[in-house]
Amino acid sequence: MDTVTINTTAAPAGHLMGKVHNSKMRMLSILKEDLKWEYIFDPLSENRITEIAATQFPSEQLTVYSIAKNVKMTLQSREKYVYEELQEVESVL
Repeated sequence: MDTVTINTTAAPAGHLMGKVHNSKMRMLSILKEDLKWEYIFDPLSENRITEIAATQFPSEQLTVYSIAKNVKMTLQSREKYVYEELQEVESVL
């Protein structure tokens, strides 16, 4: 069976993802390779799961741009989309 899990954690003050998800101040738990393998394959305590899920990927290693809300219909997910009513998020802090 194929499955997908999306974990979120609180975005720290000043982190790029806090600007992207500005109303909920959250961010995806983006795991580096070693943590990915540990999370998927190792028997973990609840405390270790919480530690891994709270991993904060560095802002300087991320790039963001807005995409259209109807991206599934347009299939243009790599094209930047500008929302006139929203302030643009800077990728570099």
